[in-house]
Amino acid sequence: MSKSKSSAVNPSSPQAPRLLSIRQAAGVLGISRTLAYELMASGQLPSVKIKRRRFIPRESIEHFIAQLSASSTATNLSGAHEYEATNV
Repeated sequence: MSKSKSSAVNPSSPQAPRLLSIRQAAGVLGISRTLAYELMASGQLPSVKIKRRRFIPRESIEHFIAQLSASSTATNLSGAHEYEATNV
C-alpha cells in the first residue's frame, strides 16, 4: 500500500497529529501556503521549528479560527449599530 500525499487533515479527529506541516495547516484553513507563511511571519499563526522543518500546532489553528470568529462577530455587531444610527 502506498501513502498518498493528501494534505487533508481533520484537526478535531482524535488521531490527528498535534503538529501539522505548513501544507497540511493551509489545507485545513483553506488558504494558500503563501498566506500561511505570511500569517506565521506576522505572528498571527504561531509555529514551532524542529531541526530544519517548521510546523503549526493544532492548538494554533484552533486559536486562529476562534480569533477570526470573534473578530467577525465584533465587526458584524459594530456594522449593525452604524446602520441603525444612520437610518434612524
